[in-house]
Amino acid sequence: MHANANITCDRGETYDMFDVLLSLHPRSGSLGGVTREEQIESTAESIASRLPAVFDVEAVSMAFPVMYEESMNTVLVQECLRYNKLIAVMHSTLVELQKALVGQVVMSGELEELGDALFNQKVPSVWEARAFPSLKPLVAWTTELLDRVAFIATWSQKGPPAWFWISGFFFPQAFLTGTLQNFARKYQLPIDTLSFQFEVLDINGSGDAVLPAAPPSDGCFIHGLYLEGARWDSHSKVLAPSRPKELYVGMFHIIHRVAYASLVMQIYFPPCLTLAAGATPRSTNGGSVYVPRLQNCVEARLIVHNWALHQLRHVYRACFHGNRYR
Repeated sequence: MHANANITCDRGETYDMFDVLLSLHPRSGSLGGVTREEQIESTAESIASRLPAVFDVEAVSMAFPVMYEESMNTVLVQECLRYNKLIAVMHSTLVELQKALVGQVVMSGELEELGDALFNQKVPSVWEARAFPSLKPLVAWTTELLDRVAFIATWSQKGPPAWFWISGFFFPQAFLTGTLQNFARKYQLPIDTLSFQFEVLDINGSGDAVLPAAPPSDGCFIHGLYLEGARWDSHSKVLAPSRPKELYVGMFHIIHRVAYASLVMQIYFPPCLTLAAGATPRSTNGGSVYVPRLQNCVEARLIVHNWALHQLRHVYRACFHGNRYR
């Protein structure tokens, strides 16, 4: 077994042990002169102060109306609606929790669970049920949420970006389907005869990807994909064994090209997951953990060096978003 597999296993057991120890933490008393209630209130105030307002869906719908030739407008509106549900419940529960802490309202079971989660730096279940899949602790999860909302807000204000952050979508399957729909409608082709071809961009001497200045005429440019169990050799353009202690490796920027499904041949099909392999979120809010349309992004001509590559997982957000161990 690869040494990195042992590291992953050990880290998982360690975090499980800390979860148990944290659950045994006393619910009364103070730490450094700060009581438990004061710490919960401080955390709630910090999150509430940074939380953005909900999207004006009506304004976004008017700026990006439903169009036959541009499916991305529908994708944008749907993303705004999904994030609005999460932001709205966060706003309301944080306000109610702060009132309950000072005795203005009754501390219900849901609010007590919310307070416990904030104290333990975990994502509350009432938020998680409406959120994107993630294994991050509360602080990192909140930062990710703000980054995601900023990505959608920039799109709604300045138009579609040249590069789409695939990790920032609440429901990436809709984005991928929209890309195929645009191509199918442009060339009057059945969408079920189309699939994706992929190209990993070259990097320069400083290790940065060489990015085109404008979006492609067909397909799309994306970033935010990572490899688990292998790495991408940018010079030889093949998969290679993971380096020691490198559990997740970025795939840099990738070009999606749409082609006939019958032409997408000699393809190795690593599964594309929204979370690290083996992780099970409480809820995916309707979104599958498996992203099928991204599975065929590594060509079969790539050399499989050892057993570890047979266990390859193509993961997005594994180290930048979804993995709690980073």
